[in-house]
Amino acid sequence: RIRKDESNSNSHKKVNEGDRSFSLDDFRRDIRSILSDTKAKHQPILVVSFSRLALGQTGDGHFSPIAAYHDETDQVLVLDVARFKYAPYWVGVEELFHSMSEADSVTNKPRGWFILSPPKNHECMHDEHGEEARRPVEFVPKLGEPEVCPISDIKVHFCKGNLNPVF
Repeated sequence: RIRKDESNSNSHKKVNEGDRSFSLDDFRRDIRSILSDTKAKHQPILVVSFSRLALGQTGDGHFSPIAAYHDETDQVLVLDVARFKYAPYWVGVEELFHSMSEADSVTNKPRGWFILSPPKNHECMHDEHGEEARRPVEFVPKLGEPEVCPISDIKVHFCKGNLNPVF
């Protein structure tokens, strides 16, 4: 689990280095605190790293965000990032927690969860961020011209696949 370091709004720190110091109640508390305010303008995102095998799915280690919590059934809605494979699905909090306890085959450590949120001073935290920003005219391609990208030279240099584009 990663928690924001309140002493420095731009950094994050680990408060758990592979030990099992976080409980099912800690996980449920984070779920409730993050997903309870559905009207928050800048709601943090809770992401879980879990074992698909432990949930009876194909594959194993996987990351996906949690979108909702249903208190009456104690289930969360997992927005599976591999949408070609799994649509969003509900799973019990306890079952998901246990799937995070499975040791990763590479690190031999348990998985877990982390919370993502923009720093307090990030531009998206300001009210005017919701408006569409304008692109400088030199970056807008004219009809029939290839797109002008300010990092095209870098992309061509470092991305060998871009040397001979197929159109």
